[in-house]
Amino acid sequence: MDLNLLWGLGLIPLIVALVQVFKAFVPDHRFYPLIAVAIGIVGNLGIAYAIGESFVLAGVLGVVAGLSASGLYSTGSAIAAGKQTS
Repeated sequence: MDLNLLWGLGLIPLIVALVQVFKAFVPDHRFYPLIAVAIGIVGNLGIAYAIGESFVLAGVLGVVAGLSASGLYSTGSAIAAGKQTS
């Protein structure tokens, strides 16, 4: 497996942090996963442009990174609130 395919997944912690910043501007929590996916796609497209990778692959990795970050955000919120996740 080519490890260059995993470059976009490093954005996950940054996406989680940026969603926390957007919380001040977007009060409706239903939009947080969409914001995470959008940030993931834009960030991965920027990385793909900088290193000359495929934009299609970057878009797919952006969706994966955004969904992973929103899952991480949801899990962290549930743990902080004392809820059980299953």
